[in-house]
Amino acid sequence: MAEQVVVVIGMHRSGTSAGTRGLKALGIELGQSLVPPGEGNPRGFWENSEIVSLNTRVLAALGLTWDSLFLVPPSRWRDEAVQKLQASAAATVEKYVQSYRRWGFKDPRTLRVLPFWIEVFAHLALTPAYVLVIRNPLSVAQSLFRRDRFDPLKSCRLWSLHLVPYLSRIQERLRVVVDYDLLMGDPVQQLNRIASRLGLPATAQVRAEMEAYAGTFLSVHLRHSLYSEDQIQNDPCLDDLGRTAWRLLLQLARDQVVPGSEEFRQSWAALEARFWLEYPLASNETPPLAHQPFRQQSAPPAGGALPYLAGRALAGMPRDATGAGVIQRRKIR
Repeated sequence: MAEQVVVVIGMHRSGTSAGTRGLKALGIELGQSLVPPGEGNPRGFWENSEIVSLNTRVLAALGLTWDSLFLVPPSRWRDEAVQKLQASAAATVEKYVQSYRRWGFKDPRTLRVLPFWIEVFAHLALTPAYVLVIRNPLSVAQSLFRRDRFDPLKSCRLWSLHLVPYLSRIQERLRVVVDYDLLMGDPVQQLNRIASRLGLPATAQVRAEMEAYAGTFLSVHLRHSLYSEDQIQNDPCLDDLGRTAWRLLLQLARDQVVPGSEEFRQSWAALEARFWLEYPLASNETPPLAHQPFRQQSAPPAGGALPYLAGRALAGMPRDATGAGVIQRRKIR
């Protein structure tokens, strides 16, 4: 029976794969059913294919995809189709916790269906530790533009939709927040920080794995963009809610505050309340493929930076869903 279950959460293109591979170096087992490396992640996604399938099915039962720009109404988590999937999820998790002493999984979709997993873990009487990997929204938007030609404003909203709505529900179990740029800058220091927060033993084998991870797995070529705080706070791609969320999460990643502190709790509660008022809810009448009120973008000029893209996005933005173009869909990790 597993002594520890670790759930890695984070927005797509935020370095969750690198963070999860780091956890493997620290002794967290990920299981054998892993999604194979692909064009978007040649060094591996480090995702459990069964968990990915479950998350995709939950989103489909709600009429959504991972990149839908709508919040899930709270009542929808009680839908019969969603509750049936909880039984499948519980059986999957139980299989792994019976097989490994320390087991973890990662899938960016988990953040969008976090209430689903909270219920699954409660049913199994498990108290997982959450590791949140963050990356500044401009770098995320640039990565999604490069891979999927997503409009940067769409990507910035998706960043907020993944990170803001449900984080308050797991604050007591959020053990550590890891900034991708800090991880790339000093991987061993960040792995030591993660190990300390999770109470993982620093054996000689673990130390050797950490050094191999830092020296072999990670590469400067994994990071294609780096933005200053001024750029992040002033770019029109990001709204005030997104800027506030980034500032608060970065404080956690820099250990300026801790997740369970009253200071963070109050600040995040205020942000979350605003978010639920300002972002739209999905409805049963809205077809899932109509959830993308953004046009597909053309490629930027060589060396084009995200502020250029954001400017184009804002200039050509349709003001309602009826003006949306068709967003190219690919299998996303």
